[in-house]
Amino acid sequence: MAVSLLSCTNETASGKGESLGEGAQSSGVVGSDNARIGQEWAIALPVIQNISDSEIKVTKARVDHVPEGLEVLEYTAYNRYDTEGVALLSYAGAPGMPDFEKFRNYAGSPISVKSNSESDIYYVVKVKVTGRIEGSMEGATFSYRSEGRLYEQSLPFEAALKLTENAKSPAA
Repeated sequence: MAVSLLSCTNETASGKGESLGEGAQSSGVVGSDNARIGQEWAIALPVIQNISDSEIKVTKARVDHVPEGLEVLEYTAYNRYDTEGVALLSYAGAPGMPDFEKFRNYAGSPISVKSNSESDIYYVVKVKVTGRIEGSMEGATFSYRSEGRLYEQSLPFEAALKLTENAKSPAA
């Protein structure tokens, strides 16, 4: 699977942003102790909250630290109404979890978020378990445009996957 960069721009941020607020995924740790080598997991990044008085257009999101044992496959973005809420953590084929392949992926174009509001679109990092996982995924950085300037802002984020005892056999 190829890595999607969420944006075709090669621009660099002109400043450190302050327009994003911390949401539910910015506190606590989302995770599972039942990961298996070969599984693909989808993990929601913090929902975008624009706390500024200006509209922003988010162009990219990324996890700041991905531990050994996990490989980032792609970054995607989905509408919470399509996925029946924000799907915080799921593995491919998990019963009762959204089948992301069936939904529109909004990552290919900027996501507009009105002033003082929360986005209905949320970003997801898709990872594959490749071996023993050494730590947690930490930090989420968003690139966005506001009033003609490009900014980057990091938010707290932590997700921890741990291998189950029978880690080598894929989940059914």
